[in-house]
Amino acid sequence: MSKSKGNVIDPLEVIDSCSLDVLVKKLTDSNLPPQEIAKATKAKAELFPTGIPACGSDGLRFTMLAYMVQSSINLDVSRVVGYKEFCNKLWNINKLALSLFPEGFKPLAEGPAALSADMSLADKWILTRLSKLVVETNAHMENYKFGEMV
Repeated sequence: MSKSKGNVIDPLEVIDSCSLDVLVKKLTDSNLPPQEIAKATKAKAELFPTGIPACGSDGLRFTMLAYMVQSSINLDVSRVVGYKEFCNKLWNINKLALSLFPEGFKPLAEGPAALSADMSLADKWILTRLSKLVVETNAHMENYKFGEMV
């Protein structure tokens, strides 16, 4: 993004929302030449006719994480909205799953060592693969390797 072209989007505007009037006011208050202000105002009106909707910090974080595999970023607010909705679905799935656990539920200890003898072979295989995936995913996150096959 370039301040000289007037196409900078403040992350707080994406998180909390921003009307088109505020976006245009920021342009007119800037030190851009009048012809650049007119050009940027037209572009903002085309891109955000009703302003920028509130996407929340989780939606913005998830979008930026998805962009990490690209060399250049052209932030698409509709993509941020989509990721916000995806994060909301994950939250609702988690709430539902937690509500279905029996009272006093205690998870098994972490890792394949926690596999119980009364589990089916398929259950043991799934939990072993899940444990391996968690370890590999954590290693990739710590090393900023987003987009590599696990």
